[in-house]
Amino acid sequence: MIADQFPWLTAIVLLPLVASVAIPFLPDTNGKTIRWYALGVGIADFVLMCWVFWTHYDPSISTFQIAESTGIDRTYAPVVRNRVFLQKYCI
Repeated sequence: MIADQFPWLTAIVLLPLVASVAIPFLPDTNGKTIRWYALGVGIADFVLMCWVFWTHYDPSISTFQIAESTGIDRTYAPVVRNRVFLQKYCI
């Protein structure tokens, strides 16, 4: 798979979520194992973010970068637009 086509934003968001599935199965008596595990996952996610932005971000381009587009974007766009419109007037 080409690196530019890989869904980097999805990987950055889902890494902590997927890693959290293992927390109930970790043997832990005093809470330190889970803390170190969470710290490790957080650092790994931060390193992934730094690497993705370091390799795929170009400051000379003023458009969106590292963006993902799926069919869901077009499906829910009217819902999001209406919600933003109503949110302006409700607040």
